[in-house]
Amino acid sequence: MALNIYDQISLEEKKNIINDLYIHLKNSYQKEFTFTSIKPINFVIFIKPFKIQNDMSILMITNYDTKTNKIIPYKSSIDTVYAKQYFVFEKMLMPRKMFFDRDKSKSEIKKFLNDKNYNAAADFVLYDDNLQNDSNVIDYVNEGLKNNISLIDKAYLNLTLMEYYLLIKNYEKYDEIYKIISNDIKEFKIKKEQVLVIQELQIMNDLKFILQ
Repeated sequence: MALNIYDQISLEEKKNIINDLYIHLKNSYQKEFTFTSIKPINFVIFIKPFKIQNDMSILMITNYDTKTNKIIPYKSSIDTVYAKQYFVFEKMLMPRKMFFDRDKSKSEIKKFLNDKNYNAAADFVLYDDNLQNDSNVIDYVNEGLKNNISLIDKAYLNLTLMEYYLLIKNYEKYDEIYKIISNDIKEFKIKKEQVLVIQELQIMNDLKFILQ
């Protein structure tokens, strides 16, 4: 999605990545995923984990050059290619910032709530290492929806709620929120915002299909 090639990769290819990581990911794992559907140069994602104390860091490197915004031959350069780092803490996949902030979660959440940034608070508890507080997502999202907010902010709050229902496999609630967002999209005045939310919905539906 970040590289505007999400639609060029088949759902089957996306499913294969998730299945492979879910089944085989461990410290000795490393894998190159090559997408032959993308021409003229195949897109490659290289994934390798590293052990960090009792946790795991996952490095993802691609052959998409961020300087030229083009796919380049694999391993021809690593200086300017698109790369990301994730962490697995216990059973949670966490972005870098949340991994390093996990020990101060109470102060982080308090700051988000004081700033009335309810989506950030919901997002934080959804991806911290504490599975017991995930249900707080509903309260934070509902609190945010009470405010006079823009359609895009409402959409992102509901997307976080959709993600929560997807994680607990409550597909009925997921479908309810999907309908709300789909109806709101029709009222968007800014085309770019509309496109972003549609892309997010597509990713969510792909994940739902794979989980089911």
